[in-house]
Amino acid sequence: MEGGHLLNFTHRTLGDFFEDFDIDIYNEAYVRGLSSGAKANKMRGFWTISDNETVGRVLLGLIGIYDEDRGEGVKQTV
Repeated sequence: MEGGHLLNFTHRTLGDFFEDFDIDIYNEAYVRGLSSGAKANKMRGFWTISDNETVGRVLLGLIGIYDEDRGEGVKQTV
């Protein structure tokens, strides 16, 4: 998440991703004293104020997108 980037998300696609979890990532609550509205800072704000279950669901979604971008698909363990 260096330089404010978060995977290959644009501001619009990051908003779309979080909408799948019924979260408005561009709500000011996620800025919480951070210096900018950069995507990485929004994610840091989200981690700070969200409950562990919600953070876990979102992180699994991000891992799935990362794997898809690398052409690996989502891996499941038994």
